[in-house]
Amino acid sequence: MFDLTGKVAVVTGGTGVLGSVMCKGLAAAGAKVAVLGRREEVAQKVADEITAAGGTAMALPADVTDKDSCQAAADALVAAWGTIDILVNAAGGNQPGATIGPDESFCGKFSTVAFDQITKLNLVGTILPCQVFGKI
Repeated sequence: MFDLTGKVAVVTGGTGVLGSVMCKGLAAAGAKVAVLGRREEVAQKVADEITAAGGTAMALPADVTDKDSCQAAADALVAAWGTIDILVNAAGGNQPGATIGPDESFCGKFSTVAFDQITKLNLVGTILPCQVFGKI
């Protein structure tokens, strides 16, 4: 095991299946964990589970595709805990319209709208948190 006592971690997508497990793992290693996600009630549930297990966590509602939203979250986190040591970019996702199945043609059922949404989430949603939280 490793010890992260005294470290502050932010997990984007901390409300998702993988992100919430990452939050819990970081907390189990001693880190204070900011559970960042669009759904505040889900972020709070994950933070409450961490706290109930003896860890330290806070819900940090934000949209990773919006720089102002990320900045507001970073400001709240720094006001509460003073710094950020670890950033885990776990936010991401996919939609059926943005992928092509094994029995489908590239020239067929492909949605540029879905593709644009997924690209924004997976690419911009990684870059913006790196810019905002990384400068801290």
